[in-house]
Amino acid sequence: MPADRKPGRPSAATSPDVWRALLDAAECKLQHKQYREITVRELAAEAGVNPAMISYYFNNKEGLFVALIEFLFGEWERKIQQILANLPRAAASPTEQFVAAVDSCFFRHAPVIKLLTRELAIGSSPIQAAYSSKLTSRVTAAIRRYLQGTIAAGYYRQDLELTRATLLLASMAIHPIAIEPHALASAYQMTPADLRSEGWLWQLRLAIEGAFGALQEQPPG
Repeated sequence: MPADRKPGRPSAATSPDVWRALLDAAECKLQHKQYREITVRELAAEAGVNPAMISYYFNNKEGLFVALIEFLFGEWERKIQQILANLPRAAASPTEQFVAAVDSCFFRHAPVIKLLTRELAIGSSPIQAAYSSKLTSRVTAAIRRYLQGTIAAGYYRQDLELTRATLLLASMAIHPIAIEPHALASAYQMTPADLRSEGWLWQLRLAIEGAFGALQEQPPG
């Protein structure tokens, strides 16, 4: 929720149904329209609430979409923390759990990731400003914590250079979602739906295991 919420405004904790309905409406509209084409009235109609509720909870349309991104990032951080907390006793490998978290938080919410990617490319945007001020490091910081935990627990190689490994893992797992559908089709003969297929998730798991597993030769300096 925006930090500058007006006095007396109920929080998501006290009115979770309306708050979550508006987040769901925002994501639903992103599946069919560009962010800048979506109106407050459309969002309210999709959520089944009065348009004034957007201002009531989020200040404006931009605040609603920032809250949607924040919610998604928060879910990602919680899932990574859960993986690390369960490392000693988890039945599934950490890589399998990590790929499942990527699917749940990012592949299933690709329109939100594409929105963020487009807004970051614009010279001036409220979403870009919010990302730069408070969101920019959350996803990668969680990946870094995941790598630190799995390395310490002996699941991944001890010789990994953490900064490079973080960038590599983010590039492998998350960055494909930002590729526009036409580029994905022309360059890779894939569709966004392919990124949610069992075949892709299995291939991603194999790639991560291969990249961070045993290395036969010493890496360059």
